[in-house]
Amino acid sequence: MTNQQIATHFARLADVMELRGDNLFKIRAYRRAAQTIDGYPRSIAALRDAGSLTEIDGIGSAIADKIGELLDTGRLSLLDRLEAELPAGVATLMQVPEIGPKSARALYDTLGIDSIEALAAAAEAGRLEAVKGIGPRTVQRIVAGIEALQRRSDRSLLGVALPRAEALLAALQAAAPNTVLHSSVAGSLRRCLPTIGDMDLLVAAAPEDGATLIATFNALPWVAQSFGSGERKSRVQLHSGEEVDLRVVEPRHWGCALAYFTGSKEHNIRIREIAQRQGYSLNEYRLVDSAQQEHYFEREAELYDVLGLPWIPPTLREDQGEIAAARAGELPELVQLSDLRGDLHMHSRWSDGKATILEMGQAAKARGYEYIAITDHSQSLGMTGGLTPDQLIAQRYEIINANAKLGDFRILQGAEVEIKADGTLDYPDEVLAQLDVVVASMHSGIRGGREENTRRLLNAIRNPHVHIIGHMTNRLLGEREGADLDVTEILRSAAEHGTILEINAHPKRLDLDASHGREAIEMGCLLSIDSDAHSTEGLEVMRYGVMQAQRAWAEAEDVINSRPLEELLGYLS
Repeated sequence: MTNQQIATHFARLADVMELRGDNLFKIRAYRRAAQTIDGYPRSIAALRDAGSLTEIDGIGSAIADKIGELLDTGRLSLLDRLEAELPAGVATLMQVPEIGPKSARALYDTLGIDSIEALAAAAEAGRLEAVKGIGPRTVQRIVAGIEALQRRSDRSLLGVALPRAEALLAALQAAAPNTVLHSSVAGSLRRCLPTIGDMDLLVAAAPEDGATLIATFNALPWVAQSFGSGERKSRVQLHSGEEVDLRVVEPRHWGCALAYFTGSKEHNIRIREIAQRQGYSLNEYRLVDSAQQEHYFEREAELYDVLGLPWIPPTLREDQGEIAAARAGELPELVQLSDLRGDLHMHSRWSDGKATILEMGQAAKARGYEYIAITDHSQSLGMTGGLTPDQLIAQRYEIINANAKLGDFRILQGAEVEIKADGTLDYPDEVLAQLDVVVASMHSGIRGGREENTRRLLNAIRNPHVHIIGHMTNRLLGEREGADLDVTEILRSAAEHGTILEINAHPKRLDLDASHGREAIEMGCLLSIDSDAHSTEGLEVMRYGVMQAQRAWAEAEDVINSRPLEELLGYLS
């Protein structure tokens, strides 16, 4: 049984228990176990055989015993028993984002709906409003949720796939230290798309070492099965479910191969057309001139140079004007992680964070930052423990004390203030005026219409006390579609009012997306790249936000938190 199959059983168990209204602590434990197992890079079955399951964070003896039962019998007796007590299929309704346990049960009790297909049919037939608590707008949200569920794919988040691919390459390098001469991720992973299909890895090795290297790769503990291997290529599936293509090329082929296998397809076509106009033939290994002389490149930059172009960063290779910009000498000097001087959106124990304000400050200072803003949630977002105005006053004293301990480092007091359904903000202006940084965000009610959602954001942008719009669409990649918005109108208003737009670096968000970020820059908006961290470890996601900003063609001057503290404060004030 694969990790994914084991995880599916625990996720289903959590859904069934939630539908029954069982112990919330156990439900959370099973859901955490499902998430941990699904993403675990090594075989859960092998760890069980080695007696090491409880060494995994979140896997205690009780869950380890259930994993053992699954591996031995292929079934989970607790799940079988609980499912037998419920109408078949009702738990599957909870996969739709707008349907919780009570709604799922009501849909079954009233209309006999026991599958997503039946739910879609009932919505199309106009029957859902017969269920108590479900009105026309709720029906719209359910239909949108079904459509979003149908659009979901097996693509991995960039923030999951990239570190996993980097770990694979590091493991291969360690297993064959004298054989791997160059290595890199390739494909959409190297171009840093928010979600990734198959992982592409590229390695350079001597011709005689190819077959050995492929065998070494296939034997890595991350690999669950191989779908076929040759002397130069292997396709495998990891225990965590992702499929990986490894290609081994000769060192002299490295420059052409890395460019070709990075893509995108459209960018490669343009590069090949440029080569053809200059009398060359270009493939993934070499450039051949009109005299049939072969040219090899050990670096990508050498290939671009021969074609009369500067090296184009992988994050720009989408055939969206990068080649014309390269020819004109107008490629952007893309923002780098090292350009960031601070982080303006994070949470502490005052709301739903896991660390104290001082701990967040110490971790940020250790990363080389000059400042952060603590932006705990505002009062109406009850599930996060949002702060009342009185609690903000008490929090300020803690920030003052933390700053006294941190020397040449500054913690600013901010808040992530909810933009409510009526478009007003969660704090009155007199409270907002006391904060150093105000991040205004929508978390609830985003299934309203385009006009309503746009109006809410425009109201926040026009408020003189709002500095930043957080995760504009409130999307969760692979889980929830973002709000329907008139993006151009929002960006135009942000530029007019000087309101900063956030690129939220959390791998599930990466919101603004690259196309909106580029449009924002072209309109004259400033961006902020923020972690939205809820722990000290959460600060590490900033690199994904930088990658998203690069895909938006952002330079350091476009990003407010690349500025020194005094310049930042001058802008905010």
